[in-house]
Amino acid sequence: MEEEEEEEVKEDEQICALRKTDKFLCALRKTDKFLRDTAFSFLGAGNDTISSGLVWFFWLVATHPSVENKILEEIKANMVMYKREEDGEKRFFFKAKQVNSLVYLHAALCETLRLYPPIPYNHKIAAQADILPSGHHIKKNQTVLISYYAMGRMEEIWGNDCLEFKPERWISEC
Repeated sequence: MEEEEEEEVKEDEQICALRKTDKFLCALRKTDKFLRDTAFSFLGAGNDTISSGLVWFFWLVATHPSVENKILEEIKANMVMYKREEDGEKRFFFKAKQVNSLVYLHAALCETLRLYPPIPYNHKIAAQADILPSGHHIKKNQTVLISYYAMGRMEEIWGNDCLEFKPERWISEC
């Protein structure tokens, strides 16, 4: 698999060199490959990350009764349930578009992912030299390690209550 990727990269570089296209078009081509590979990674590895995220979500909601009550109130207030009987059992359904109105539920999920990201860290290799928003210079082929777990607990980003489960931090008054 790695040999195929290396061949693709070499082929991309050769095509760019042969056609003498500008750097923007070459970067765009590499970006498309990056997006494809990232999407494939999410689809292929999605099962474990989703289950991990849901386990943490249910644990946090179970240990924070006030959050559970707010989610239940929001569901009762915003969801129209449709009753259907199948095999003698009553089942309730709702339309997918209705989920958009569950702001507090969305905030609770975001807060869960902030505190317990299913992928705690990630690494990237720079395709070209660049400067990060922090001002750090990155050389071509330099590895950058990103710790989502640590970032989710940084007081500089989230404030003094960075270790607390507070879905309200995700809700704005807009």
